[in-house]
Amino acid sequence: MSCTLENEVSDIVTKYDQGHLLTFYEGLSKDRKYELKQNIRFANIAEACEGFQRCLSAVPCKPENLRPIPSNSYMCRKDLTEDSLKTYRTAGIRAIASGKIAAIVLAGGQATRLGASVPKGALPLGMKLTEGDNLLSLQAAQIVKLQALAKEAYPGEAERTGGKILWLIMTSKPTRQATEECVAAIKVEHGLVDDQVVLFDQPTVPCFEKNGKILLSEKWALSSAPNGNGGLYSGIEGFLPLMKKKGIEYIHVYCVDNVLCRIADPYFLGAGIVRNADCAAKVVEKQEPREAVGVICQLADSGNYSVIEYSELSESLAAQLDDAGKKLAFRAGNIANHLFSMTFLERVVCGGIVLPYHQAEKKIPYVDLSSGEKKSPSTPNGIKMEKFIFDVFPFANHAQIARDFCN
Repeated sequence: MSCTLENEVSDIVTKYDQGHLLTFYEGLSKDRKYELKQNIRFANIAEACEGFQRCLSAVPCKPENLRPIPSNSYMCRKDLTEDSLKTYRTAGIRAIASGKIAAIVLAGGQATRLGASVPKGALPLGMKLTEGDNLLSLQAAQIVKLQALAKEAYPGEAERTGGKILWLIMTSKPTRQATEECVAAIKVEHGLVDDQVVLFDQPTVPCFEKNGKILLSEKWALSSAPNGNGGLYSGIEGFLPLMKKKGIEYIHVYCVDNVLCRIADPYFLGAGIVRNADCAAKVVEKQEPREAVGVICQLADSGNYSVIEYSELSESLAAQLDDAGKKLAFRAGNIANHLFSMTFLERVVCGGIVLPYHQAEKKIPYVDLSSGEKKSPSTPNGIKMEKFIFDVFPFANHAQIARDFCN
């Protein structure tokens, strides 16, 4: 092994106080030594360790800086006129016919809590469907139906552009192969063309002990996990040129396990387009103060929007009622169902915006440094680092919040 690589690895573990990663180094085979060095070299330890430390020193948002969503940015379907709804749907359908719409599904999560060995999107639903009995197939069927509706409404534009919705599927290392196999079958079942379906991986980040030390999953490998749904922004970077080449102007982003989600909902698309929003979110109405859902609110100091997790909202704010005294003031429940303009997505990805990491305590299998044995803890023993997709909201210049537009 070159001295250059030896020195590089040594510098990394020394600078970030992670020398324990080399505990078993001398007893490894030549190939395993090389694997460990490469693992350390490409794990982006600098970003992970610095992010871990920033989490420790992060200051929670002050309660006095939080405001409910103002009415002029809060669309509720039942309050809209039929003319407004027609205008929104028309704009959405026309954008689909014009080939301006992409849909990104966040499908990097594993279905471990369901006891399944396949990714959530490929998990059989038991619905006895004639085609593809899984979530990804249901979503593909929606895309095909929307394309047909758009072609029927605007045949000329659909003929000129192809009228296809670009479907991007974010996977992770653990879910990539199974998702690829599932999507290959879906394309045949639903007649999706190859160049309208793109798979990409979200990045991974090392897992930590609570004391800031990175865990080993093997004597020669660092423990790592997908870096949360906010990994979308770095994961999609290499595909922005393709999206621009295809003329994409708006992107619908949603979670694979939202079975009620209306993919590229024309009403939602149209509302964002007509109102010139660079960022929009569908929400559900929070009913109870301690309901376990984060809420979108406005920051008093900047006027921008942010998502506050339910655990970070004080009891008094969570229970605060609106001016009418009938509903919760902070009731815009976030369900990770978003619309971004292409311009905004480019600014987030390429504009130097750095999203924070958030810590989540998890049960993480690890190699015991004293015995060298692999352990599977029964209680949370470590920290997974995650970025959240909604942390870009404060950077939006013109955001819209939509409720009761169907999930």
